Amino acid sequence: PWTSPEACESAVRARTIPRRARGVARVATWNLRWFPDGTMPGGGGAPKPTNLAWVACAILALDVDVLAVEEILTHARAKAALDTVLQRMNDLSGGDWRAEISPCPGDRSQHQGFVFDATRTSASRLRNFDWRESDHCNMTRRPAFVGRFALAGGLDVDLAAVHAKSGVD
Repeated sequence: PWTSPEACESAVRARTIPRRARGVARVATWNLRWFPDGTMPGGGGAPKPTNLAWVACAILALDVDVLAVEEILTHARAKAALDTVLQRMNDLSGGDWRAEISPCPGDRSQHQGFVFDATRTSASRLRNFDWRESDHCNMTRRPAFVGRFALAGGLDVDLAAVHAKSGVD
């Protein structure tokens, strides 16, 4: 599934991706690099847009219950791109894939979130968690986005999507 979008879709459709044992949960994280633009807004770099079909297929290939995602933009085009990814995932899997993204303001800022199949997992208590509990959307400290997930087989877990700031400060 990692060599090309076509190879990924072929593997997902053929169900050649090994399935995990029942009762075993799988959680992963993926920094989607300024999704969907592929570069910082106004950063001056050449746009490297996300291949939406391949991302949708690759998430399915991971066979996760919950995927924490980082560097998600929330402008109108980004929301439409995320809807496209989720619809493609639903079309390929027959699932009910959903995304919950941090509600912090700033559609040109990076946000964290979760992607999950609501036929296998439910989410609750979704909220920002600032390390000092004083300003839940201070993007210089990058609050975590947290939630409780009820997974198939009766396992409930609290998860945090965290995106640490890079650099020396």
